[in-house]
Amino acid sequence: METITQREMRNNSGDVLRRAAAGERFRVGDAVIGPAGAGGVDGLIAGGGARGPVGTRDAVLGIPAAESPMSSAEIVADARGEW
Repeated sequence: METITQREMRNNSGDVLRRAAAGERFRVGDAVIGPAGAGGVDGLIAGGGARGPVGTRDAVLGIPAAESPMSSAEIVADARGEW
């Protein structure tokens, strides 16, 4: 496994990700970048590398939409605050 710096990852991310997709693994600080494997997300869940869904799609779709008394522009302006 090749160790690279965060700067190398940032400057050469396209190359690193292409190589990872081809099967190489890289250590960047405490993280490891590599292919997801043949199982994809299901393989990660089975191997303990990811958590599966906690609810169903229908449960999420059943959440009623909420309306805000503020417009999007007002929310953004409020989040930015006064400088």
